[in-house]
Amino acid sequence: MKTADFHPARVQTLVFDLDSLTGEFSQEQWKNFREFLRVLQERDFHLVLLGEELSPNDWQQFSGISIVSGSPESSGRHNPQLGQADHFWVTDRSNLHAWLQDQYSHFASRQPVLVPNGFYCPRIEDLLQIFHPSRNTTLEIAEQLLKSKQEAPSKPLLVGIGGPDDCGHAYFVGELLEALEEQGVLVGGFDLLELLSPEHKNSTVADYWRTPRDRDWILDKLLRPYAAGNTVTVIDEPDFLQGCETSSYPLFWAPEMVVLLWGTTIFVPEIHKLLNIKIVLDLTPKAAAARLFELDERSDFNPDFIETYLKGEGRLYGEYLEANQIRQQADFIVQFDNFHAFKLEGDSK
Repeated sequence: MKTADFHPARVQTLVFDLDSLTGEFSQEQWKNFREFLRVLQERDFHLVLLGEELSPNDWQQFSGISIVSGSPESSGRHNPQLGQADHFWVTDRSNLHAWLQDQYSHFASRQPVLVPNGFYCPRIEDLLQIFHPSRNTTLEIAEQLLKSKQEAPSKPLLVGIGGPDDCGHAYFVGELLEALEEQGVLVGGFDLLELLSPEHKNSTVADYWRTPRDRDWILDKLLRPYAAGNTVTVIDEPDFLQGCETSSYPLFWAPEMVVLLWGTTIFVPEIHKLLNIKIVLDLTPKAAAARLFELDERSDFNPDFIETYLKGEGRLYGEYLEANQIRQQADFIVQFDNFHAFKLEGDSK
């Protein structure tokens, strides 16, 4: 395995050689380091701390962290799993660098690195830019969108983003928008969360739409003209959409742009056939219920909330997914349980 084979998405465990990293830390540096570890935990990484005289009592505030006492070399020999491909080490010991090279393990060091599997990282905190699952996910999707746009610059690119009610569509769109703009892509957007919902399926004559008027205006004035390669311009927001915060006005979409649409039931047939890229935000029932009812999704909250969700909004959303075969037709499925660590599902196209 060479350094070129390294990809942060494959890393699940970070191993820190504390004796070499923290030996001369001040109180303030220790405070910053502990906060650094908390961020990594929020991003769903398992952490392993190695040291000659480590005490678990000093790390009780961290749940799920692994403490291994002893020298890193002996710890590695007696714990072969520490050398597995999904483990990444952080150590300044040059003799340990050689051992890690023999194990084909990737690592980072604040000292110059002389072996292919190592990365020179003067500041430990810079690892947060590498091990950032959410950012890496949106960058990967943005790169695919940029590639499509480069292959056909004048061809419209309409991207649909769907997920359960109140799952955090806007957060994901914001991350993707930032990734696209960093690559120089011009982006337009339209929020359909207020206009499309499973709750509207049986309450209106327009399946999933709030009203037929909303549906007809969105399709006839925006989506169909843009998908046909026309420039779309809307100076003022229609009166019947005021208060829905669908977009900023004047609205301008050119075929050279990427246009993002997001909503709970965004993949209704009349929109689905116009989309070039389909992104599904996938949540477990627990995470979906927590966001809907504004609960701490990492806590063991009352399971009655999950049951209520599955009997109401969750049931309606599940029926929509199944009826329209959403997952089967998605280009990207994003595991969206953790805002700080959302990742692409392995079988995304």
